Amino acid sequence: MTYQEKQPIVLALSTISISFIYYFIVKNNYFQPDLSQVELFRQWALFILVLIPVQIVTTIVATILFYILNNIFDSVKKGEIVENEYEVTDELDKQVGLKSSLISSAVFTLSVFVGLVALVFKMPITTMFNVLFFGIVATGVVLEMSKLYYYKRGF
Repeated sequence: MTYQEKQPIVLALSTISISFIYYFIVKNNYFQPDLSQVELFRQWALFILVLIPVQIVTTIVATILFYILNNIFDSVKKGEIVENEYEVTDELDKQVGLKSSLISSAVFTLSVFVGLVALVFKMPITTMFNVLFFGIVATGVVLEMSKLYYYKRGF
């Protein structure tokens, strides 16, 4: 597998694992079932707002660790030091990135729409926020998996 094929898998797995760990920690430790509507909105808003930097930091750390470990394993495998082999970005990389971003934006838009539809049908507000959370996670996973798909397909 090439670097461009391995990286989306690692990033998707780190996004899923850290997001769900964050979800269960916050949901089990900080949410109380007997909150007023205003306080519930505030807690969910804080939950989603903190999720965004958590995912950004997770992506940065996973990318750095992947880059370092991939270089170490490639060096051991080839028996020499590999220098900046992965820093080259060509037109294929740009096209894959743009197409993947378009698809992930559509997934996010769909998740917001589904969350709003849940409110229209008088479901609890927690349903909308849960849909939004899972939509944000799905957006990250779809972004990385579509990159993997387009790299394997050759665009």
